[in-house]
Amino acid sequence: MAAFVFAHHVAVFLAVAVVNTAADRATAGVRTAYVAQLADEETRVAHLARQRVASHLGYTVGAAAGAACLTLGSPAAFHVLIAVNALTSLAYAALLTRVPRVRPVARARKPRTVLADPAFLAVVSTTGLLSLCWGLVSTALPLWLVRDTHLPAGLAGVVVIVNSLGVALLQVVASRGCTGSRRGAARAVWSGAALALACLLFAATAGGSDAIAVGLVLLAAAAHLAGELWFIAAKWALTLDLTPPGATGRYQGLAATAQAGAQMLSPALMTLLVGTWGRPGWFVLAAVFLAAGLGTVPAARWAVRTRVETGSRVS
Repeated sequence: MAAFVFAHHVAVFLAVAVVNTAADRATAGVRTAYVAQLADEETRVAHLARQRVASHLGYTVGAAAGAACLTLGSPAAFHVLIAVNALTSLAYAALLTRVPRVRPVARARKPRTVLADPAFLAVVSTTGLLSLCWGLVSTALPLWLVRDTHLPAGLAGVVVIVNSLGVALLQVVASRGCTGSRRGAARAVWSGAALALACLLFAATAGGSDAIAVGLVLLAAAAHLAGELWFIAAKWALTLDLTPPGATGRYQGLAATAQAGAQMLSPALMTLLVGTWGRPGWFVLAAVFLAAGLGTVPAARWAVRTRVETGSRVS
């Protein structure tokens, strides 16, 4: 992070950004695996939910600081922000030296290869599609407001704020009771339905410019928030419950990779469907989310059957 201060050329910036992003992305699966080992099966999803609340509070503070820097437009302001971020990363590293160590789990003599587990691949594929929900508010909605409505583009920022605050306030509540693959699959269905509803509500604002259109956008934002909260709870419950003993790190790494792949494709997909196709694009996205949510159920059942056959315990 500190190296960004010296990134005055594009080549240097890209090199620093690649290292920074790789380090950031690599922590996702490791962090989930660590919490899963530290907590018991009944409380690990709740612990992950509290951690996500803390993360979103940090995102909110960071976004506010970034907005202030953009407003000031001064290189010195950005240098200060980068330095503060680097120092907080060092403080975080120091705190990590004090967290409890978890006892290593013995690997099986013939560990199962992640890519040779098609049932788990099916589960992470459907939940990966649900992760496209983040592209709705970051890419699709701003394009839609500018191109297909007469509403202010700043309304997209309001939706982002509502989403961030909603996650901070409700992630723990939305994750309550979501333990085991069956409940996780049910939350995935809820998520897909809520996200599909959000897409249909966004589509209904085509050409809108009045208070009704603003109200529909806010209703869609609420449906999107519910879908996101349920998706996160479903992903944790499913991927943790379906991971064979001794393979938490590898399986969580695969789940994080599937989600990252969906996020990589998300901007282009949202631009094509909503930015180019307009209202029909929202209908396609609604169908994708609904199919992903419903498809998680048979995928989870398949994964449970394969684990029962091999003697792995699932709930």
